[in-house]
Amino acid sequence: MNSPSADPSSAGIRPVIGFLTLAIGARDYINQAYYLGLSLKANMPGYPIAVVTDDETGRLASIYDHIVPARRSLGRGVRQKMYIDQYTPFEETLFIDADCIAARSFERELDEVRRFDFTPVVQRHLRPGDGDEYFLDLPGLMKRMDLRVLPKFNGGVYFFRRSAVSNGVFEAARRIQSEPAEFGLKAFDATGPGDEPAYALAMARYDISGYEDQGCLMRTPVGLRGKLSIDPVQGECNFVRAEGRVTPAICHFAGDYRFMPEYYCARVALERRCPVEAVPFYLRGLIRVELARQRLARRVRWLRGSVERRLGLIFTTMGLRTLSKEPVIRR
Repeated sequence: MNSPSADPSSAGIRPVIGFLTLAIGARDYINQAYYLGLSLKANMPGYPIAVVTDDETGRLASIYDHIVPARRSLGRGVRQKMYIDQYTPFEETLFIDADCIAARSFERELDEVRRFDFTPVVQRHLRPGDGDEYFLDLPGLMKRMDLRVLPKFNGGVYFFRRSAVSNGVFEAARRIQSEPAEFGLKAFDATGPGDEPAYALAMARYDISGYEDQGCLMRTPVGLRGKLSIDPVQGECNFVRAEGRVTPAICHFAGDYRFMPEYYCARVALERRCPVEAVPFYLRGLIRVELARQRLARRVRWLRGSVERRLGLIFTTMGLRTLSKEPVIRR
């Protein structure tokens, strides 16, 4: 059983490299982190893993080597992701979002990414004239900041080491995210802009092009064409996206992709330590029923929130007060 430590370095010398994730708040995040931990222990067993969490059940402590207490003072939601450099107990860190599954070993990719002081997995570079969903006016911003290119990526993983360069990137990114109007950042959710545009602008300031993995370290199912195949016990993951077939070691089931049956079958396989194809049919059926229930509940919450917002606007227009509660932030 691992015990939390307010100062990750207080136990002595820091491990050279390890994996870090966040699991704060809702039970879903705790469960996601649990299965991410299982997948890392199965496929990268020689590396320590750490989780930043407020979990008091002890479930994560049964898997993770380091339990780092979450600091609520740093903010909610994605804001916590801007402080992973302050949370990590490692000299070199591969941060992985909790809604990921490590499907196979990634020693080669880890060696490649360690050539950088700071980098996500960069899929392409935006150029002057390109638009982007995270910015109000990206061409104007790039012209004002005199940027020739801007890395475009999903923030499912970030590698960084303790260095002057990474310190500068983190400080710049936190300032950028705290000043959305200055940089024309769109809100990701009610907590503010996402991590990706802030880190991208900070990387551009430090002339970091980023690590391009050829679809081998991390991908999301965004743009999925056909079937996604993943088996973290057998060490396999492959699917086709717009750029062609990818074989990521880490599959990031971001957003609504966490409702894919393949994600839950992978979780069951990890729990039972069996290949995905050996997961009983009755469990596959139960998974589909549960996912349908979750999607329906999510839809109902969305509709209720939409109705409450519309009523709030009507009441405000009429000069009346609304009794609607503060919305629950769900990512």
